[in-house]
Parts: sequence; structure tokens; C-alpha cells
Amino acid sequence: MTGPYYVEIGERPRISKASVEFFLDWIYELARRLKIDDPDRHREMLQQHRQARDWWQDRLELATAD
Repeated sequence: MTGPYYVEIGERPRISKASVEFFLDWIYELARRLKIDDPDRHREMLQQHRQARDWWQDRLELATAD
């Protein structure tokens, strides 16, 4: 129900640079707003943000459209 959908037409997927940059900005903003008092939980959440950032950064390098 909350999973994203995408459609590939042809052999090369369309990856929008603008869309990827939107999600990268969103991840950075969420990380800045992160307020968790438990240091271990805070580190864990930051690690998840880093993983998401890295994944989107990889998509940016593969972007095929503006």
C-alpha cells in the first residue's frame, strides 16, 4: 500500500535527476530534524539515513533524465 511503483519502458530505466535530488534533500532535512534522546537509537537512525542517502546518491550517478 505504501510501496512506490515504477515502470520501465525499453532497456534503460528512466531516472530523473530532479526527483533524485528531491529525495536527497528530503533525507538531509529529516536527518537535521532528528531528535532522539537515546544516543544508541540516535546513532541507529542516523545510520539508516546514511544508507538511504548512499542509495539515492547512487541513483543520482545513474540519472538518465533532468
